[in-house]
Amino acid sequence: MYCLASTIRLRTLEGNGSCWAFNIATGDHFELNHTGFSLLREIEAGTHLSEIAAALAAEYNVSLPDAETDIHEALGAFERDGLITKEKAP
Repeated sequence: MYCLASTIRLRTLEGNGSCWAFNIATGDHFELNHTGFSLLREIEAGTHLSEIAAALAAEYNVSLPDAETDIHEALGAFERDGLITKEKAP
């Protein structure tokens, strides 16, 4: 399971609707597309990855395996950038 890193804040900017992730500890910031921003919001909410994949598959009319692959690729990038962390199983 993944969770949003404790130093990350997600924001949409009024006016142009752009989506951002801000690291309040380092000052790093990342502009996100709508899908990436939605994925981080769902992770922040604790939504299970299988639910996220099913919703994305339906929204974008892609197969569930393709949606799962895309999500895992995005998660890898988000983890490398410090936006998310992997929770350890109890």
